[in-house]
Amino acid sequence: MLENADIFGKLQNLQKSGITVYYVAGNHDYHVSKLKNFGYQFAFYEELLLTIDDIKYKFLHGYEFDRGQDKIYFDALCYSTDELGDIADNAWEIYNSGKSWWRRISGFFKKGKDMRNLKTLLTPPEERLKDVVVAGEVEKKACNSVEKGEVLIFGHTHKPFINTKEN
Repeated sequence: MLENADIFGKLQNLQKSGITVYYVAGNHDYHVSKLKNFGYQFAFYEELLLTIDDIKYKFLHGYEFDRGQDKIYFDALCYSTDELGDIADNAWEIYNSGKSWWRRISGFFKKGKDMRNLKTLLTPPEERLKDVVVAGEVEKKACNSVEKGEVLIFGHTHKPFINTKEN
């Protein structure tokens, strides 16, 4: 939270000026959804539903549609320091360079699934999702997540699209 104190200050200033602020948490700031009773002037959400002029708007971060994301990692990454991030970056570089010790380490995990998930999690979304977005997997998951008549608004994937058939 201290890392983004200036942003939270700006959001609180918006709130003080009469603008309602809704904070939809994502994979990088997932921990804020646990801060419901800490005196912030605005609420944190994992999912937000608003009705404006009889239109229902559903706000999600979008990690829900990314098969490489898993909540099990979110808290660990949110509470980790930059040093842990540096370790993860170094491990990723070593993994990519084909060092055999990484393959031995991944053998400790059941069929390497956990290690593959971690590798995927540490890959930037635009790289991780380039084939998925082309294939339409993200769009299909997103469109299937809303009820008829809802408008879904999300980010995360860095690949905007509009489903003109439904809304």
